[in-house]
Amino acid sequence: MAGIAEVLVAAVGVLGAGTGIAMLVRVVRPRKRAPRGFEFRYREFVLTTLRYIDLKGLQTLGHSGIGFDDGYIDVSVTVRAPQQVGTALVAGVPTGDRHPFDNFLDGKRPRILAVLGGPGSGKTTLLRKTARDICRSKGRFRPVPVLLYLRDHVKDLLAGTDLPELVRGRLGALAESEPDGWFDKQLAAGRCVVMFDGLDEVARSEDRVRVSAWVDSQVRQYPGNDFVLTSRPLGYLDGPVDGAKVLQVRPFTADQVRAFVHGWYAALIQPGDGETASQARARADADATDLLSRLDAAPSLTDLTVNPLLLTMIATVHRFRGALPGSRADLYQEICEVMLWQRQKAKSLPVGRYSTYKLVLLRDIAFKMMSEGIRQLPHQVVVARFTESLRRLSTPISAEDYFREVISDGLLVEWERNQYAFAHLTFQEYLAAAHIREKNLVDSVLVYKVDDPWWRETILLYTASSEADPIITACLAAQSVNALALAFDCLAEGVDLAADLRAELSELVDSAARDPNAGLRRQIIARALTARLDREGVRTASGATLWRRPVPANLYRLFLADTGRWEYIAGRGEEPARGVSGAGGEAFAEWLSEICDTALRLPTAAELDDPAMPPAVRDSALWTSAPDSHRFRVHPESADPALVTAEELALRVTEDFNRYLAPYIRAWTRYRQADTASQGVFVQYRVPGPHSGCLVSNRTEPNIRDLLLGPVGRVINTSPFWRPEQGPWNAEMADGLDGWPWRTPGEALVRPDRSVWRTEAWTAVTRMPTLVAAVAPSPEFPSMEASVNWFNRLSRLLDGPCAGQPVSPELAARIRLLALTMAADAPTELHRSHLREIAAGITHLERRWNSPAEMLILAVDGPGSLPSTPPR
Repeated sequence: MAGIAEVLVAAVGVLGAGTGIAMLVRVVRPRKRAPRGFEFRYREFVLTTLRYIDLKGLQTLGHSGIGFDDGYIDVSVTVRAPQQVGTALVAGVPTGDRHPFDNFLDGKRPRILAVLGGPGSGKTTLLRKTARDICRSKGRFRPVPVLLYLRDHVKDLLAGTDLPELVRGRLGALAESEPDGWFDKQLAAGRCVVMFDGLDEVARSEDRVRVSAWVDSQVRQYPGNDFVLTSRPLGYLDGPVDGAKVLQVRPFTADQVRAFVHGWYAALIQPGDGETASQARARADADATDLLSRLDAAPSLTDLTVNPLLLTMIATVHRFRGALPGSRADLYQEICEVMLWQRQKAKSLPVGRYSTYKLVLLRDIAFKMMSEGIRQLPHQVVVARFTESLRRLSTPISAEDYFREVISDGLLVEWERNQYAFAHLTFQEYLAAAHIREKNLVDSVLVYKVDDPWWRETILLYTASSEADPIITACLAAQSVNALALAFDCLAEGVDLAADLRAELSELVDSAARDPNAGLRRQIIARALTARLDREGVRTASGATLWRRPVPANLYRLFLADTGRWEYIAGRGEEPARGVSGAGGEAFAEWLSEICDTALRLPTAAELDDPAMPPAVRDSALWTSAPDSHRFRVHPESADPALVTAEELALRVTEDFNRYLAPYIRAWTRYRQADTASQGVFVQYRVPGPHSGCLVSNRTEPNIRDLLLGPVGRVINTSPFWRPEQGPWNAEMADGLDGWPWRTPGEALVRPDRSVWRTEAWTAVTRMPTLVAAVAPSPEFPSMEASVNWFNRLSRLLDGPCAGQPVSPELAARIRLLALTMAADAPTELHRSHLREIAAGITHLERRWNSPAEMLILAVDGPGSLPSTPPR
C-alpha cells in the first residue's frame, strides 16, 4: 500500500486536481492520467502567454496591455485567390461575405488554410485569439493549439528540425514536465490546430520557398491536423503551400471601428484614486465618443480606420493628446512623431538628441518616391539617401543605424524582399509635402503637378499648412477636370486662400449654372465636383459603392441648367441639395452617368442601411431605387419630411405667435392706451435674435401694423384665449375657458382636427402662384379693400420662395400667420383650404432650407473588389 500511496501522491502532483475515486481507480496506470494533466497545464500556459493583444509597441502614456476579453474585434475572413489579395494596408476585398475564422477549423476533415492580409490587418492577432478560443472550448475534434512565429525559427526550419521539437522549444520550464512524446502523439492522433505566423517575415525569398516546403512536409507527416499559415500576399506567392485554401483578412466595418474605439478606451481607462468603476466607464465613453465624432467629421481618414494597426495609431494619438489635431496634416505629423520618438518619451525611455533627424531623412525619401512615381525603394538606395542627407547634419550615428531604427519604428516597412515602402501611401504623401514646405519647392515643383492625380493628396496636405494661392492660381489656369477637382477639394478643406481667388472659384460654378452657352464648361465642372464624391465612396455588402455625402446643391443646379429642368432645390454651394424629387434624382443619375462615363443610380434602402455607411447618412431622408420605380426612404426614428400635419402646423403657429406677434401686440396695446401717437412707446421683451425690443407708433412697419389691425386683430379680439397684458401665451391660459375649444393660438387658426397635408416632391411650389390667384379677393370677402391689401402682401412675400430663394424661419412665420389669419376671414371653404395649403407648403420649404430632407445619394455598381494602389 505504501507503494500505491507514493504513486497516488505522484499522480496528484502531476494532475493538480481530481477526485479521490477516479485517482484510486487509475493509480495502477499513471501514464494515461499524466497526459491529461499536462494538457490542462499546457492550455493554461497558452492562455497566460497570449493574454494580451499585441499592440506593436504603441502603449503610450504608460498604457497597460489590452486583454483579448476587453478589446478584441473579430476582423473575419473571406475566401480569395492569392493573386487577388492586395498588398496595401487597406487593400479592398468584396464585401458580400464575412466569415468568422473558426468556421474554417475543426471540421471532420482537416483543413490547410493560408490567411493573407496587408501590414497591420490583424493576422497575428487573429491567430493569438484563435489559440485562446481553442483552449477555452470543449468538445472540439482538435483541442490542442500550436502557435509558432516563423521569424523565430528560420535556422531550425532550414535545418529540418521537426515540429514537436520546435513546440517544446517554446515552452520554457513547462517542457520539463511534458510526458515522453506527448506532442508527437497529439500530432499523430490529429488533435492539433497548428498555426504558423508570418511567412513573409522570413527575409530571403529562397528561404521562404524552403520554409514553405518544410510546412508541406509537416502537413504530410501529420495529416489529421488543421494547419494555418499567415503571410502578406507577396511573401506567400514566393512559397505557396500545397492544397491550401486562401483566406483574406477583412478590413473593419464602420460599426467595428466604433466597437474597437469603445473597447480600447474601456480597457485603458481604469478607476483612479477615489473613482468608482461607473465613473471610469463614463470617462471612457466620453473619450471614445469624442474620438468617433472627430473621425465622422473627417471622411479622408476612413481608409486608415479600417486597418486595425492604423486605427490603433490614431487612437493612440488621441489618447496621447486628448484630442485629434485640427487637420489631417497635423494628425499625420502626430502619428509620425509618436511612432518615431514620442512613445519612447511617454514610457520614460531614453531618446537621443538625434532622433528628430529621422523625420528629416524620411521626408527626403518620401519626396524621392513621389518624384519618381514609385512606392518602394531598395535597401541600398534608402541607405545611400540617408548617407547623403546625414552629411549635412552633425550626427555620429551611421546611415545603417538610422535605417534600423526607422524600420523598428514601423513607418517604413519591408514590403517585399529588400524593398522598403511607407506603411501607408498617406505617410509618403504627407512627408513629401513636409519636405516641399521645408525646402520651399511649391513654385518650382508643386504648381506643375496640379493636373496629375498622383500628386493630389500631397498637394492637399501641403495646402493644409501653407497658403494655397499658388496652387489655386495654377488650377484656374489649367481648367482641366483634375485641376478643378483639386481646387474644389482645397476649398472644401478650408485652406488659407485669398478672398479674390475664393470668389473666383465660387463664381466659376455659379456662372456655369447661369450661362446657357456654358455647356462644355458646365460638364467639366460637374465632373470635377463628382470626382471628390467618388473618391469618398463607401463599399457596401451588395458590392456597390455609395457616396458618403449627399449630392451638393451646386452640382444639382448644374444638372438643372444643362438639362433645362426646373425644380425647387434648397441649399447653397457645397450644402446638400434638399428637396430633390424622385424623378429628378433618377434623371440626375442618368445625366451624370453620361458625362462621367460611369453607371450611377439611386441606392436601395438596404444599401443605405449598410453598417459601412456613416450614421449621419443612415439617419437621413433619401430617395432610393425600387424594382418598379423610386421610393422615399425615411429613417424609422425620423419624421417624414414630406408630411405636414395640422398638429405640427398648429405648433409652428403658436411658436410664431409668441416669437413674432405677441411683443408687437403688447406694444401696440400700450401705445393705444397711452395715446402717444407722436412719440410712440418702446417696449422691452425677450425674443431670440439681435433685437430686444420694438418701437410701436404710427411709423411702425406697415406690414406688421396692418396685420395687427387686420385679420390677426379680428381673430385675437374675438377669442378669449389671450390678452396682451398676459405676456407670451402658455397652455395654462386656456384652463377654465368654458365653451372655448382651442387651447393655443395655433389650434385656433389651424383647427388641427381637420387637415393633413402631404407635400411629397412638393409640386405646390409651382402650384403656389395658382393657389395665390385662387384666393384673390372677391366680393364675398368681408372687407374688399383690406382683403386686397392682405392678398398683395401675401403674394409679394411668396415671390422669393417661388423663385427658389432661401426661406428663413421669420419669412416662413410671416407667410404662415398671414395665410392662416386670411383663412379665418375667408368667405368659403375653398378659399380656406387654399390658404392652409400655402401655410403647409411654406412650412415644408422652411424644413428644406433649415434641416436635411429629401436628399440624394448615388451608388455605382463596381467590380468584384475595390481597386487597391499597388506599389509602382
